[in-house]
Amino acid sequence: MYSKDLPYNDLAPLPPLFQYDDIDVLKAVNTTNIALSELKGASISLPNQDILLAPLTVREAVASNGIENIYTTVSDVFQAEVLSQTEIRLPEKETLFYREALLRGLKFLSENGKLTQEDIILIQSTLEREKTGIRKKQEGKITRIKNNITKEVIYTPPDDIEVIINLLNNFEEHYNNGQTEVDATVQSAILHYQFEAIHPFEDGNGRTGRILMVLYFILRKRLEVPLLFISKYILSNRTEYYRLLAGVTERSEWKEWILFILKGVEQQANSTKDTIVAVKALINEYKHTALEKQLPNDVDFIDHLFSNPFYTYNRLAQGLSVHRNTAVSYLKQLQDAGVLSSMTVKRELVFYYPQLLDILSK
Repeated sequence: MYSKDLPYNDLAPLPPLFQYDDIDVLKAVNTTNIALSELKGASISLPNQDILLAPLTVREAVASNGIENIYTTVSDVFQAEVLSQTEIRLPEKETLFYREALLRGLKFLSENGKLTQEDIILIQSTLEREKTGIRKKQEGKITRIKNNITKEVIYTPPDDIEVIINLLNNFEEHYNNGQTEVDATVQSAILHYQFEAIHPFEDGNGRTGRILMVLYFILRKRLEVPLLFISKYILSNRTEYYRLLAGVTERSEWKEWILFILKGVEQQANSTKDTIVAVKALINEYKHTALEKQLPNDVDFIDHLFSNPFYTYNRLAQGLSVHRNTAVSYLKQLQDAGVLSSMTVKRELVFYYPQLLDILSK
């Protein structure tokens, strides 16, 4: 008999018993896949698909950390990235750790065509620099997940290390099984539940699980770069998210959970597509302005300009491998042309691209 107060060592391995041909699910799968296909097409239409990877992963990281009550803003993180490391606050550092962990996972996936249990542990250790590795049972201590406000126990994950390892082995097998007949969108929802239910780490499970979700769409070739992020949707529907997770655990209510995740994937795919379209339009607008006002407009400069809406003389010089005086000249030209604005942040002059910042902050 399941009890939320006792370790769930009876968590069933994958695959779950579920009616995969349910008509509501099939309809949702269709619309979700259309949204993913349109997002993939929009990203391919960019001159450089990686141009938005850095800024959009910041936006995802802010939302993902917000779910874990680590609060910062997109603007603060972008600013932190261009300032001295000694000036960065802990929330911004942890947000940048999230992006580092996502890109590290992408590297593992690109090199090996799969993610192993060891890779997942390394992703988590990039997020959590102290509480790393598989959670071990501690005498007299039980890991329980509680409501942040009421402190009521909402779930107690498995605590037997052998059970955790076996469940992770099973998770790894199903995660990397590209031959499965289950649609990638449905499988992503199933895998996300399972990882959160295993709760293999002392900390960082939610953030690791959300990273694994976007990487799964790369693995299943639904996307070429990880530009789909679910965290904003979960953050906006956090109560429903936890209610539906509990519904699967307590009553095997897979349909409601899967439909919830499919809706989130569809919404975020459409949202990210709109962002890409807006940034692409801004790139074209900048190129037109650059030709008209004789501003720098070579490919490397434009890639750097759109990788972060904040700039300093030193960062631009390093990013473009040019002399600092050249970077000073570039930024002053763009400010004089009305493309950039400037402000002083912690005694340092920082330039920013208001239109780009507005697009990325939505």
